[in-house]
Amino acid sequence: MQIELDKAISGKLKNQVMDIILEVNDITVPASLVQEEAVNMAKQMQQQYQMQGSDEADLPTHLFEEQAKKRVSLGLVLAEIVKSNEIKASSDKVKQKIEELAGTYENPQEVVNYYMSNKEKMAEIESFVLEEMVVDWACEQARIEEKELSFTEFMNPEKDKEDAA
Repeated sequence: MQIELDKAISGKLKNQVMDIILEVNDITVPASLVQEEAVNMAKQMQQQYQMQGSDEADLPTHLFEEQAKKRVSLGLVLAEIVKSNEIKASSDKVKQKIEELAGTYENPQEVVNYYMSNKEKMAEIESFVLEEMVVDWACEQARIEEKELSFTEFMNPEKDKEDAA
């Protein structure tokens, strides 16, 4: 339960920080980048459907445009934050994250070897580490208000809204 709670807290904090970063840095993004990302998102969703055995027809890209715009905007803003603040993911931090992820598998060393031998997967982990570092950087810059919640309140926020209604 503690691991799940830690993941949920980290994820919620990351989402809040990313939303605030976007809110503070309202930028215009090229339509071509948004369209390209929407196409990629539609392809990914199609692949997920196929892996689940579904034969869904091609999904229209317009369904993904809003989320694609958010992803592209966030990517551009995060890249600028990383560049202007000289944030770098050290090889030690990347390896530590890989080992952390691998620890949840039956054969962790096999997973570590897979990531370490795959440049594309290493780049994904490095991006993930950089995102975490940007969240840490943003938290250092911000005034943070903590709110105490029970495990159930935190993990099921929608239930609390229903109970209050």
